[in-house]
Formats: sequence, C-alpha cells, structure tokens
Amino acid sequence: MSRRDIAEKEEIIRWQEKLLKRSYTRNLQKMKMSELIGNAQHLHSLEISTGDGLLTKSLRELGGSWSLIGVNNKAASSLSYYFEQAVPAYENNELPFPDSHFDLLILSHSLAHVNDPHAFVKECHRIIKDDGWVIISEQRKVPFNICTLCNTLSSMPHPPKYNTAELYQILKDGFDVPETISYSNSFVELWLLGVYNLIQKIHELPLWLVTDKPKNETLFKYRKIHNLLTLLSPLTALFALFQFFPKHHILLKSRRRRWSPRKQPKLIDGRSIAEATINTRIGSAAPF
Repeated sequence: MSRRDIAEKEEIIRWQEKLLKRSYTRNLQKMKMSELIGNAQHLHSLEISTGDGLLTKSLRELGGSWSLIGVNNKAASSLSYYFEQAVPAYENNELPFPDSHFDLLILSHSLAHVNDPHAFVKECHRIIKDDGWVIISEQRKVPFNICTLCNTLSSMPHPPKYNTAELYQILKDGFDVPETISYSNSFVELWLLGVYNLIQKIHELPLWLVTDKPKNETLFKYRKIHNLLTLLSPLTALFALFQFFPKHHILLKSRRRRWSPRKQPKLIDGRSIAEATINTRIGSAAPF
C-alpha cells in the first residue's frame, strides 16, 4: 500500500470515528451491549458482525480474547478494511470454528441478514461452551406504530425485525433467555428515519460499511453528513427523552443449554393448541 493510500485510509477511519460520535443509535447500542457483557477479561469471545468495525473495536476494549467473522461477504470486506487482515464470512450455514470453542458470542444484527436463522442459531450453539452466553442485538418489531408504518413506506432498505416471542421461537431449542433490554423510543426513531432519508441522498447506507476501495469523493460526503448530524443532534437528544413511547431496538442475553428440539404439541386432528384456541371459544366444545 502506498503512502497516499495509507494517508487516505487514516483519514477515512478518522471521519468514521467522528460519525460514530454523532450516531445516537450506535452509541446507545454500544453502551447497552457493554453493560450486558460486563468484564470480559477471562473470556474467549466471538462477534458475528454486519461490518461495523468501530463497534467491534469498542467491544474489544472490554478485555479478553476476540475472534471476528462477517455475517456475509460485504460485512467481511468492511471488517477486513478496518482491521487490515482477512476476516472470514459466514457461508453455507457453517461457522469456521471447532465445537465448544467460545465463552461468549455476540450477534450484532446478524439474524436479520441470514437466510435460515434456525440453522444459524444451531451453528452458534455448536461453537460455544456448555456454560456459554449469547448476546443478540436486533431491531424490534413494533406493530400498529407510526414509526413502523413510515419505515415500511420509506425507500430505505429495512431488514427483518423481531419481537421477543419470535426471538424466543428461534432460540428455544438450545438457549434459555433470562434477560432482555429494549431501547430507543418511537419518537426519536421517527425523527432518525427522516434524518437517514436525508443522509441516503448523500451517501449509501449504512455509513459504517466501508469498501476496500472508497471513492475519491467519500471524504467530502462524510464531512457533509457530519455537519448535518451536528446541526440536528440537539433535536435528537431532545426526542430521546420521551422514554414512555415504545422501544424499537432489543438486546437479548441468552444462556446455552443442551440442544433439544421443542416441538409444539398437536391434537388428534392435526391442529396445534393455539389454532384450536383461536377457532373455539374458551369453555365451549363448539366453534360458536
């Protein structure tokens, strides 16, 4: 790599760090995840990332030894750029690690980017120790909400979201879930949706996903976006105070247990108990 390339990369990382300081959601996620992880000094941890290298760096500050993998090829390429080393990608429903290898597994918005979440979770179960933990960060599904409606109608890409019950359903065969945290209220999320739509007109989202060969105008775009976020940050901080609105992000801490598929019981006619309950009034043997 030439001196010019090195200087350009250093400048890109510097602006990425400045953008991170102006990102309400990423900083909140970083804080909440750090609180859940706690002291990682004696842990061997793995993060399966969507490509946010600065979030990965902040998690490593918690101590211990860390491994890293991208949830797809784009994420792996971005992480390779940040860390100047080859980072593997999750492919063919396989994680390139031996059985019972990690104490802690961080899934940073990874479930929303895999084709088969159940197969993905089964692989995660294989590579962590019997007493290991998994911390999952995802966007939370909030039905009948104006922010959710606007997000659906927006031209921005919106990966799948999960409610708590859906996450439990994905994890139920091999994990117990003793703790969940929800954060980032609807008011600030609706405001940020508008902000992100403005940003998307300047630069492709997500901003932290870096290619191995950024274009020449990238730094100019970063500067423009940083100025916009600086101008709007007081309103973001104000809207973040409305904590009584529904929360749109979820963190889940899950403990590994023996893998045992939990099948839903069926009635003689093949219906599930839930289906029978929906079609039959409670306390009545007839559907009327």
